[in-house]
Amino acid sequence: MQGYDRLNCGTFSSDGARVFLGVNRASAIIGSSGLLYEIASGQLVREFSCPTRIWCVALSPDGRYAAMGGAEFQGKVVNRERG
Repeated sequence: MQGYDRLNCGTFSSDGARVFLGVNRASAIIGSSGLLYEIASGQLVREFSCPTRIWCVALSPDGRYAAMGGAEFQGKVVNRERG
């Protein structure tokens, strides 16, 4: 999580193999990200940018989609494979 100053939220995948974290930088202008990690290896699988501070995250039961919700009623749903 280098470069981020705050972990706001997180959720585990339904199989428990991955964790999806909502992290923010000190300045919302710089942006926030959703970070998907493989738990066993600790490897970052994918980083998803978000235009606003992230307050909540979710993964679909099949793990194909990741959702982030944030300030100013903005949200983003992304395909985990394609971003």
